[in-house]
Amino acid sequence: MEVTSFYGELQQKSRGLEILINLIQAVHQSSSLEEVYKAALDSAIELENVDIIMVYLVDKEKREAVLQAHRNLSEDYMERAGRIPYPTGVT
Repeated sequence: MEVTSFYGELQQKSRGLEILINLIQAVHQSSSLEEVYKAALDSAIELENVDIIMVYLVDKEKREAVLQAHRNLSEDYMERAGRIPYPTGVT
């Protein structure tokens, strides 16, 4: 393995652990799910090659996943995919 490849992989893993630590801290310090979603989305959107991110929660009674939070979604997409069938498709 080349040194530059190893260094890049190490940086990527380190960034992932940093995001996980930030999320764990947010969970412990938050009084609401919205705060946790915000912390998770703010951290994850900074990852390399991440342009759009979404959090869905499953409503088993209605058999659908409901969009709770996101970054960089268009209004059109949110209207079409704010609620999606569960457990089919991408869910």
